[in-house]
Amino acid sequence: MKNKVVSAFKIVARKSFGLVRPHVGPLAVAFALSLLYFFLDLRGGDLAAHLYRAELFKNDGFFVWNYNWYGGHYVVSYGVIFPTLSATIGVRLAGVLAYMLGVLLFSILAREVFPQRGARAASYVFAVVFSATLVIGQLPYALSVAIGLAALLAAAHNRPWFAAFLALNCALTSPLAALFISFIAFSVWLGGHPMLTLRALLADRRSREHHVPDEGPVARVRVALRATIDAVWATPQHVYLVVAISTVLPAMIVSLLFPEGGSQPFHVASYLGAVAFTAFFWFFVRDELEEDARRMLATGVVLYLIFLTANELIASPIGGNAIRLGMLLFPTLAAALLWPRTGRFALAIVIPLLCWQGATAAWAIITTDRTADPHYFAPLNNFLDNQDPKRDDKVEIVFTRNHFEAAYVASKRPIARGWERQLDTKYNAVFYDGSLTEQTYARWLIENDVRWVALAEAVTDYSARDEAELIKSGLPYLEPAANYRDWKIYKVNLPARDEIEPEFRNGDPTEGFSLRPEKWGVTETRIRWQRFLRPSYACIRSSDDEFLEIVLPRAGSSAAGGVSSRPPVVTITSDFSLGRLVGGGAICAEGWTTDENDQPVRVLEELDDQETT
Repeated sequence: MKNKVVSAFKIVARKSFGLVRPHVGPLAVAFALSLLYFFLDLRGGDLAAHLYRAELFKNDGFFVWNYNWYGGHYVVSYGVIFPTLSATIGVRLAGVLAYMLGVLLFSILAREVFPQRGARAASYVFAVVFSATLVIGQLPYALSVAIGLAALLAAAHNRPWFAAFLALNCALTSPLAALFISFIAFSVWLGGHPMLTLRALLADRRSREHHVPDEGPVARVRVALRATIDAVWATPQHVYLVVAISTVLPAMIVSLLFPEGGSQPFHVASYLGAVAFTAFFWFFVRDELEEDARRMLATGVVLYLIFLTANELIASPIGGNAIRLGMLLFPTLAAALLWPRTGRFALAIVIPLLCWQGATAAWAIITTDRTADPHYFAPLNNFLDNQDPKRDDKVEIVFTRNHFEAAYVASKRPIARGWERQLDTKYNAVFYDGSLTEQTYARWLIENDVRWVALAEAVTDYSARDEAELIKSGLPYLEPAANYRDWKIYKVNLPARDEIEPEFRNGDPTEGFSLRPEKWGVTETRIRWQRFLRPSYACIRSSDDEFLEIVLPRAGSSAAGGVSSRPPVVTITSDFSLGRLVGGGAICAEGWTTDENDQPVRVLEELDDQETT
């Protein structure tokens, strides 16, 4: 019996090694680069956001909204799978595992698509270019790309349901990577002449149904729709269309249900560079392709140029992130297509394309500074904790270059800004449009209810240079409060707005917060509105500028209990429910509703009024 078990184990081990053996080389490169990543302790600027989100999931579990950036923002819109994984095993380890999984899956997929020599070369190049996601800190993106590659592999094996499942998880990990996987899958499907197949199949269907009695316009629409679906399913490589839809549709739904808006800058130089690299890639690989492959790749190149141009001309949350797809694909495809025919001469094309991504990775390494160390922020956190033990006061930390304050300070107390460039351009346009002055800065501090300002002795973000110079020049409403080696801290002496401030349970916004209105009627707060909140009394709604408003009964009404009574404390808690996904307008406490004038009334009082009438 023992000998049989040992023999079976040897057979399984031999077959497993046989499956992995073709991919040992790329995996060895990925493993070496991963060790280098840990040894050099590389911490790119994007890492800050993932450290923060992992800490949130570790302490509080799944939630959709958090107060400590920008006065409140949706957390799920950036993906939910990676924070869950990284909260369990660690952010950087999760990123390395995602990177190595992506390298393995690409190597497997490449051998399904390209000749053996091309597949091997492409796998090595992919292992190098994909490592930039570790260096820069684009870790959810790396995991989403790996899952997306698994979806494409399932599509190559004609497994539509499994491919759709993987595509869905790709979208829930990183909407940006999901968009890129959808782009690739749609280009593959479109390159297979689906429209010719559709026309032929629909024409055949119409000819067979020509003698069917006319049952009216509704029946004709139903028949046409069924025929179209059948024809699409019969097109070549239709599984790739399934992947394209299954990746982009969930990402669109999440963005609609949890809208944030804002735009990512896309500088003209970056756009022109992307167009130049795209043209360079196409010029050298087009003659190495057969007709079908050339048509498919030409379709993808044209669509990518349209995609780049649209993001340059139209402000969007994608913006400059559009270049990531070309950075990843072009050197990899060039190696796959050129190496089998030209051998080492292909490096003359591959290396310049690698430099496109390599430049961003090198910049991430060069610009890493002491702010990546959590101990750098210890003096600031200790001072603020002494001054504000409840951790209710909001602090404005002049943007450092890599934004690690968004992890090491925001995990303890609310900060006025955060990490997401899209939200920063939306809510803090004064730092981008050239209108920053002593007066506009004071107005911004008041509107965002900032109590403290901290300036680090470190390189600032490009959007914070004018702010830093303004503070250093001396402002009458900023009182120096502390001066450390790495920090200058100021107390804001400006009149507070009339809005009330939240009191957080145990200093943690995710556990809910209380508000103490000073008057009956409508009171605005400085908390960003989101639909997944529930008050303990009366109603809440969004103001015109997207802040949370408490809507209490008018003074003197029966619901207010008389003119002399004081408004009660209103406790706000999270209320994630399917009804809130599509709900709009005011959100009321249990036993409350709004009347025709949008005034809160108790449900029992409304019933009594109806009975009296």
